[in-house]
Amino acid sequence: MRLLHTADWHLGRIFYGHPLTQDQAYVLEDQLFSVIEDQAIDGLVIAGDIFDRPLPSLEAIQLWDRILTRLAAMKVPVFVIAGNHDSAARLAAGRAFYGAEGVHIWGTPDQCLEPYIWESPKGALAICPMPYAEARTVYDALGLEEEAYKNDLNESYHAWADRLRQGIPDGMPSLAICHAFVAGAISSGSERPLSVGGTDYVQPRAFASFTYTALGHIHNGQQAGLESIRYSGSPLKYSFDETHHKKAFTIVDIDENGNLSLSYIPVEAKRDLVILEGALEDLLNDQNRRENHEGDYVLARLTDALPPQDGMARLRKAYPYALALEMLDLDQGSEEEITIGAYRHLEPRQLFAQFAKAVWDRDLKADEMAYMDRLWTDLDKEDQA
Repeated sequence: MRLLHTADWHLGRIFYGHPLTQDQAYVLEDQLFSVIEDQAIDGLVIAGDIFDRPLPSLEAIQLWDRILTRLAAMKVPVFVIAGNHDSAARLAAGRAFYGAEGVHIWGTPDQCLEPYIWESPKGALAICPMPYAEARTVYDALGLEEEAYKNDLNESYHAWADRLRQGIPDGMPSLAICHAFVAGAISSGSERPLSVGGTDYVQPRAFASFTYTALGHIHNGQQAGLESIRYSGSPLKYSFDETHHKKAFTIVDIDENGNLSLSYIPVEAKRDLVILEGALEDLLNDQNRRENHEGDYVLARLTDALPPQDGMARLRKAYPYALALEMLDLDQGSEEEITIGAYRHLEPRQLFAQFAKAVWDRDLKADEMAYMDRLWTDLDKEDQA
């Protein structure tokens, strides 16, 4: 059977004040469906973070609805888990109805205590969903008794994977779908931290015995320990830290004997993310750069001795989708950002940590970071309520 693994769509993302819904539709309504048809995909796997926030915009919900409607009409089964950006309850609302149409959604651990056996035309596959959850939530859902599991994400996810493995029929290939930070993965600047005290990562050995593990959360496509454990990465670049990423859909082939092979289909963005460095006049007068990047989202890092007057307005005349402008202090080797927009890619926790450092002239201590994490977690829960 042939699966398409993707994750971290972040529908409704606003980037430096600019909505990305049209950019997302360009990839997900056009290219995704072309790949499904051209590659004869048997099932679509989405490993969390469908939406960018728990209460997504109407435009984001409408895009999601259009995609699911087309997939259901094509009779392509869909396997979806919630990520840390999603509201698990809202995403999984109506899951019984969706399931009857071939769209299988899992939001919380209590819905994921045994494998879902998918009887595809090419054979059976045991699907083991593991949506994003805190250690305590997993502890409660599994009915664990050992206190050590309550605050240890690694141990609780190991216990969860073990529970799912016990339900896999002998000899049947298996697919785990998980949204978590797996130890050894390389993150970028656009992923929200998952830690709330205790261990914030899962060791890859938790997934070693599954035929394939489709991971979400990290935006750069990469292997996590074993070839059979992989992040697909996000289909779009969501941070200027990701300018070097090569976005792609991951094609997963599993035969009846459990043999695995992977291939990748590159994704073409409507607008690329680029960082341009140099004096403002040079950027404005460089015809080659202007022709190459006039349709891209641009972060300009200026080497001028002083901030130029009306720098952003002038920059946008040459690069209409310029989003931010920074001044490079060449003497000090540091960067002074001169627009509020340059900070918008930071998550709230990161932004607060930078603010505290500026005020106190030191990094937050471990106990201060833990306290801040608890506050943000409580706020996130209130948003999802």
